Amino acid sequence: MLPLVSKAEGRKRKTEVRANLKNAWLESQASSAHKNPMTLKAFVHKAEEGGYWAEVRALPGCLTQGETLAESKANLHEAIGL
Repeated sequence: MLPLVSKAEGRKRKTEVRANLKNAWLESQASSAHKNPMTLKAFVHKAEEGGYWAEVRALPGCLTQGETLAESKANLHEAIGL
């Protein structure tokens, strides 16, 4: 049989359990994000003024540019990481 506790103590314990479950879930999500990287499709375009510009349409505002394809790719990896 469970020991009797006041309503206030019961609510406090319930809140603590919820917080612990939420923290455990957040930790599991953070650790699984590194194990299962997301695949994103990038679009690279030749710029009229020379060089290239690239975008990831799944990430609004994720745009970058570079003088070469390699530079554009490196800049895109950095932009995705922000």
